[in-house]
Amino acid sequence: MVTSEFGCQSELSDEFEFLITGVPGESMHEAIRIYPNPASDKLIVEIETNNPEGIGFNGINLNGVSIDVVSIYGRIIISRHYDMGNRFELGLEAVASGIYLLRIRLSDSIIIRKFQIAR
Repeated sequence: MVTSEFGCQSELSDEFEFLITGVPGESMHEAIRIYPNPASDKLIVEIETNNPEGIGFNGINLNGVSIDVVSIYGRIIISRHYDMGNRFELGLEAVASGIYLLRIRLSDSIIIRKFQIAR
């Protein structure tokens, strides 16, 4: 039990652990293109590389990219993992129209982008 300076009492809450991964550089954010936006039946995610082999950007390894489509309520609608590549296509035929978040997980970064599905 915890008591504030004003006499309010409360039970202790559960302990939380936070992992702060940092904010990717503006150049990395700009290197990710999603189109078309608004989308109807598919969404293309392209990660521009500055590596001649097309496998990295400023030291970020593009082997093992995970992409999630997340509703504005936090529900994961689509989750895909790709072992290699820098261009990914997501089928949206079974997803309702609305506003969604695209969560792109790279080796050491998470990028969140907003997009819309309109039919």
